[in-house]
Amino acid sequence: MSSVNLLDVAAQIPKSIRSALSTQLIDILLNAKGGDKLPSSLAKSFLYLWQKDEIEGDEGVKVLLEAALTLDSEAAVNKLKELNLEAYETIRKAMQKG
Repeated sequence: MSSVNLLDVAAQIPKSIRSALSTQLIDILLNAKGGDKLPSSLAKSFLYLWQKDEIEGDEGVKVLLEAALTLDSEAAVNKLKELNLEAYETIRKAMQKG
């Protein structure tokens, strides 16, 4: 995933669907097994942005994407696909490259 700039991906996601996407990505985080795989710095960033009500901004969506992809990449990518987002193809291709 290092070949994809998730901040650029987040910036391309329409603001009109960020609330729904954020909620769905948070659900993935809360339901994921293996939460110990999530770096504490990423968890702190997520909680900070959520507390500041900035989770739907570019940085917030980026952090949510990174966290969800870390814990359950398949579920995260499927959410992007369900919402018919261009980000789906970008991330899927990066995952295939390894």
